[in-house]
Amino acid sequence: MKKFSILLSLALAVGFTACDDIEDPMPPQSNPQEAIMAADGIAVAHALPTDLNLKDFVDSELGVPVLKITSVDNQPAGSEVNVEMQVSATEDFKKPVSVLTTVVDNVAYANYLDIDNAHRQLFGKSPAAKTTYVRFELTLTHNGTTVRFGGADTYFDASSVNVTPIDLGIKIESAYYVITDAAFGDGWDASAIKLGHSDQNVYDDPVFTSICTLPAGSIQFMGAESMVKAKADAGNEFMYAWGPAESAMSGELIYGENSRPVTIAKAGEYTVTINMMEGTFTVKAYSPKLYAVGGFNGWGHDVNVFIYERNGGVHSGLVDMSKAGNKAFEFKFSTQPNWNEGSTAYGVGAEANLLSTDPGAKNLKLDKGGIYYFTVDTDKMTWKAMEITSFGIIGDATPGGWDAETPLTYAGGLVWKGEVALVGGKEYKFRANNKWDFSLGGSLDNLNENNAPNFKCAEDGTYEITLNLSNNQTWKASVVKK
Repeated sequence: MKKFSILLSLALAVGFTACDDIEDPMPPQSNPQEAIMAADGIAVAHALPTDLNLKDFVDSELGVPVLKITSVDNQPAGSEVNVEMQVSATEDFKKPVSVLTTVVDNVAYANYLDIDNAHRQLFGKSPAAKTTYVRFELTLTHNGTTVRFGGADTYFDASSVNVTPIDLGIKIESAYYVITDAAFGDGWDASAIKLGHSDQNVYDDPVFTSICTLPAGSIQFMGAESMVKAKADAGNEFMYAWGPAESAMSGELIYGENSRPVTIAKAGEYTVTINMMEGTFTVKAYSPKLYAVGGFNGWGHDVNVFIYERNGGVHSGLVDMSKAGNKAFEFKFSTQPNWNEGSTAYGVGAEANLLSTDPGAKNLKLDKGGIYYFTVDTDKMTWKAMEITSFGIIGDATPGGWDAETPLTYAGGLVWKGEVALVGGKEYKFRANNKWDFSLGGSLDNLNENNAPNFKCAEDGTYEITLNLSNNQTWKASVVKK
């Protein structure tokens, strides 16, 4: 008898042990090895087509044939072979997605929608064909007991397949423009502003965004390929444009003759964002600075007390609020260093961590004065404050290595200093509060937050270090050898 049959018999026998044979009602704990069968006890054949277009199987009753079972040695009567397909974007299967199958007449079939869903988990919503890596896990079930062929690390028929997913019917063009002349007068295409986009496929990243200088008037949006058609169809350019159903600064986009322009009441800089998978847009005044004003400074605006937009819609920076003392105080953020018309104020929203621009919104609150690191997301309308109690330098170039930071001394004015012995050829970063919640790296002339690259020390020596975070627009540090 084959090895797998012996192991199977032993595994199945466990299920038939009579209750009368159990003497100890509390047997000692154990971790029995999963029952396995020898991999050579089953033979399979490839069934997946090299080029798999899922639309070809939409009307198939059985689904996509993925694997053929050609033989099973000494298979017990009434037992069933089970096939689970794993798909991966990479050949090493680091992040596989499982697809269940149904075995009919020794052929395993997978539902085309299950494969399509797995494909989108791996590759996003792009309709383009992708090379997909496939392998199979095989088990046998008999009388409620399941054992695996070959053990936990055994897979069958590993291969690659070119999979074309189901087309969602969403057409995303290669690029998009802001049409600053929605009346489509002479030269309308020359004044169009191209929106920025990442290096990703447009279906994987359907967001196009830029900070645009817009004139007062009306704007619409148009794709690159549509612009070619519009220029060749004078008088009907509006048929190729995107816009809202009714003029607004955000909302859903519609295409063609029923779309309306977005009205820009005042010329200036605006953040323009469109999501062509969701069919939405936002146009809002660009405010790179948010000024902090409140009980810590007598509610008097100071042009030097602001946080700065470093990532789209997210402002961050340090504000010295220590003058508030050891007591609770209130404050707000504003887009201008005043309360004049055109300045938007941010107060508390429906919850403590949410923002509101309602003129009647209550003030934001903190429990006590101190130095705070703020992150304010004006897209999601959220805010967070982290009190900064210390700054230090950490890394294998420093005395404490990557396990313990060497503290710097606060010199006032959001500046920290220290003398530190550094090791040449090794790396370091600046870190707050002995935690990785807020760290600084990148360039000494323009520090960046958290995931920025480490600094590298040129040579051994004692260095005078100055960390200057007084200007949130440009954080700087100096590391000078004595």
